[in-house]
Amino acid sequence: MRKGFAISAATAVALAVTATSAAPAGAAGPRLVRGPDGVTVDIVALYGSGCPVGSTWASILSDSKMLRVEYDRFAARSGGSSIPPDHRKTCKVVLKLNVPKEFTYAISSSYDSGYAAIEDGAKATVKLGYSFQNVPPPDVTHTVSGHFKDDWEFRNNPPADSIIWKPCGEDQNLQITSELTVDQGTSDPSKLNFIGMEPMADSHHHFYNLAWKTCP
Repeated sequence: MRKGFAISAATAVALAVTATSAAPAGAAGPRLVRGPDGVTVDIVALYGSGCPVGSTWASILSDSKMLRVEYDRFAARSGGSSIPPDHRKTCKVVLKLNVPKEFTYAISSSYDSGYAAIEDGAKATVKLGYSFQNVPPPDVTHTVSGHFKDDWEFRNNPPADSIIWKPCGEDQNLQITSELTVDQGTSDPSKLNFIGMEPMADSHHHFYNLAWKTCP
């Protein structure tokens, strides 16, 4: 069984500094710069069965180097006392980062974690993506197969030339999409299979490292 990775806020800050400073400038355009001071974030909308209103929070950390999103009721279940709609939960968080107009930003890497209890014969999938309005998110899918009862954690470090930047001069919101699915498979239907993105432990976080450029 793979042991989950417990990440502290201090460790996450270090990851953000590393990801931002090590990333190349990539495609044509201004070089990477330090993020502006005073960046804030607002949740514009929540869509999906995994994040009802009032169950999700977002904040900016580490001098504009990192975005953090937390969920309170985001989990999928199958078997046991669960009902059919419980096997798949989705969430789209629409965020507005309040940024000076002379700056633009992108998510350079991400870290997601949670807890899963999956029986033999069952599996769970975690689908994650982020992008801006009118740009389909490049989803990344991870699988957790039984027998598994532990923390899970996934990192996404896309190549620099595939990072999606917010267009300069356009008022576009950031969209973070997540999907949790549990496939009961051949497992005992009387036993519960569960996967969640909820803060069941201090180590369960969702961090998005931010890279910055200046606009022309």
